[in-house]
Amino acid sequence: MSDLSIPGVNSKYKTDEMIKAIMDAERIPLNRLEDRKEEYKQQKDAWQVINRTIDRFRDSAKKLYGFQNPFQNLVADSSQENALTATAGRQAEEATSAVEVIQVASADRFASASLPNDYHVPEGTYRFRVGDEEVSVKFRGGDLDSFAQAINRRGTGLLAASVVRDTFDTKVMVISSLKTGEENKLFFDDATKALALDMGMLEEAVEDSFSLTPNKTAEPGERQTVDINHALTGKQQLSVTYTVENLPKEAYSPPSPPSGPSLSPPEGVTYEGITIQNSESQVEVPPWQPPPPPPYSESKDIFSIDGNALSPISGEDTEATIVLGRNELSDFPKKLEINNGGNTNRRITVKKMAITDPEVRGDASPAHAISAASDSIIKIEGIEVRRPDNEIDDVIPGITLHVKAPSDGPVDIHIEPDRETIKNDIIAFVGSYNQLLTRINIMTDTNESIIDEIEYFTDDERKAAQDQLGIFQGDTTFMQLKNRLQQLIITPYKTSADNRLSMLNQIGISTNSSGFGGGVDQKRLRGYLEINEAKLDEVLKSDLLPAIKELFGRDSDGDLVVDSGVGYAMDQYTSYYTQTGGLIATRVSGLNERIDDTDNDIKEMEDDLERKEQQLKVKYGQMESALSTMQENSRALNNLNNSGQ
Repeated sequence: MSDLSIPGVNSKYKTDEMIKAIMDAERIPLNRLEDRKEEYKQQKDAWQVINRTIDRFRDSAKKLYGFQNPFQNLVADSSQENALTATAGRQAEEATSAVEVIQVASADRFASASLPNDYHVPEGTYRFRVGDEEVSVKFRGGDLDSFAQAINRRGTGLLAASVVRDTFDTKVMVISSLKTGEENKLFFDDATKALALDMGMLEEAVEDSFSLTPNKTAEPGERQTVDINHALTGKQQLSVTYTVENLPKEAYSPPSPPSGPSLSPPEGVTYEGITIQNSESQVEVPPWQPPPPPPYSESKDIFSIDGNALSPISGEDTEATIVLGRNELSDFPKKLEINNGGNTNRRITVKKMAITDPEVRGDASPAHAISAASDSIIKIEGIEVRRPDNEIDDVIPGITLHVKAPSDGPVDIHIEPDRETIKNDIIAFVGSYNQLLTRINIMTDTNESIIDEIEYFTDDERKAAQDQLGIFQGDTTFMQLKNRLQQLIITPYKTSADNRLSMLNQIGISTNSSGFGGGVDQKRLRGYLEINEAKLDEVLKSDLLPAIKELFGRDSDGDLVVDSGVGYAMDQYTSYYTQTGGLIATRVSGLNERIDDTDNDIKEMEDDLERKEQQLKVKYGQMESALSTMQENSRALNNLNNSGQ
């Protein structure tokens, strides 16, 4: 059985090896096609890498001259960041403003008394009001945690509740308004107020308020007083609502000159029928000098209480309210003085005054107030400003103030150019330029030292660079790209400070910014840029900042479109390579066609080889079968011959 052979399955004549040898020879053209396809794919991948690298370089160039360029960015520096910070928009102006934080805006936040763990909230509909908005909570009854969850489900953006276990046996419920500002106080309706009173969150308020509607007006140049004479208790505050009316300035008309003295007509003398008249009296009137116009004066220091001056008024045609806390008043303020003597064209009217407790909610007040609804209060240029939240964006044009805590005196908010972002974007531009040159050098040279010089490559990037080394050696497209980039880098560009700044090396960017001499440095010969960071910092802090902006992008003809500068020139030139239908897209499209054509050729050749291999297997199988038959016949004849003998 050891010599059993099945044609097509196994062969004792090694026909399978002969078929393989024949097919290996036949596959040589196929292998060449596959190698060619792989070469096309490598070239396509390399072009795509170059395309992505140029895109990144263009983005870094556009960032320095486009609409969102960092030269228009401003930053705000605060002298007390724990109290006040600011964000500057592009519409802000470089300046320093003094802002004092008097009070931070807060929201109502009330806690209950300590309640037993099994405290039961009855079934019902509980309504809360935050300012003008209402939250209605339908509750089936249950413990404090369930009630808090029901409030949180319905109070999104307005109301929140939480439960704190203060001891092993008791809990405290906290209900908080989510909107700051005095106008967003938290109120409870009847059923809810009854629950809050039972929980010890509210208590009956003690009526202790005072209101007055004096409607007292101080005309220009006048002084007026309004009696207060009310004792303050608890957490009361005094509010004074007034109007400022700026009167038109009348044109000055000087008086007519005086007519001079009035003299009696002259008398005469008559003698013998002859009358002789006296001459008229002569009075020499001095030349007329009209009196000067009355002086114009303006003052914003109007109000005081018992001799203590209040904040200056805004001076606009408006109605405003001064609110003084309990700590800003004496125990028994007596009178409000209105001093309009320093104004010639401004009328001041006090419309109403009130002493109230800000924590009172109708006929109840919080028993355990963690915080009370209040406005943020700041002073800028001595003028008091109140807002319902801590983000104030309508006081200084282009600047948003972020109120954090009462300040220790005035806070200096200094607005200046965002030099750090400008510097980082310039560094990114230089880095992306060097990365583009690195790719060009790798793909056009076979010297492996180019890769060894790149310290930031990862292992995978280094391996990919090895595969692309010299792939476009001798390609004039890449040499033209590299030469043009290096030329644009050293080209002078017109700026508003031409005699001081027109080239990149003047801000510390060149192929030898470090200034080291000595032997030949191959890295510098490859065209990579260096940055003298100390020089760049120095120039950014100087008055050349507008010229640096123009160095990267400048409108030379006044049509509000950038048409000059190194960033603009780089972007415009490289767009030819990466734009739709550009050079790289054309090259990639051509390689795709070659890959598709090669795939078709490979498919046809594989089909031909498969048919040929099948034919060889059939022929060699038939041959093996014939040989086996002949061997069987030979053995039969030998056996017959042996038996005959």
